[in-house]
Amino acid sequence: MADLLSKHLSIYAMKNVLSLHVLLNYFGAKKLHQITNGTTLAATMFQATGSAGFVNITDLRGGKVGFGSQNSGKTDATLQEIPYNISVIQISSTLPSVEAEAPVPEPADVNITSLMSAHGCRNFAEALLASDAMKTYADNIDGGLSVLVLITRVSQVTRAM
Repeated sequence: MADLLSKHLSIYAMKNVLSLHVLLNYFGAKKLHQITNGTTLAATMFQATGSAGFVNITDLRGGKVGFGSQNSGKTDATLQEIPYNISVIQISSTLPSVEAEAPVPEPADVNITSLMSAHGCRNFAEALLASDAMKTYADNIDGGLSVLVLITRVSQVTRAM
């Protein structure tokens, strides 16, 4: 991560670089070592931005697997796996990608409470506005903030009982 942090990328470009490292397919040890013709391209979350979002995976000699962004060289990698749930691939360095590291414009501001109100969560949006929650959200959003909102309608709960 040090080499990635030393580039001083914006949070939006950092998101793109990290999304390049998330493959959209399950690759366990067995599948990695049975790649047809020894190499394949795997789609990544970065592909959702409309940019080139592929990682080249190559089965190397000695039980190793090489990973590289679509237009770069290979990176030696080792694999740690929890079968059928998630596969965590540890790589020795970040995958270089001019596209992923390119400056990204800041997204347009969205009034989240208006959006909630327009989609059936008016009471919850009003409760947020009446509390300090929106100030906390606004103060922390640029530094990175995870928000999990679980909303269950009472009528759905009572029908299930």
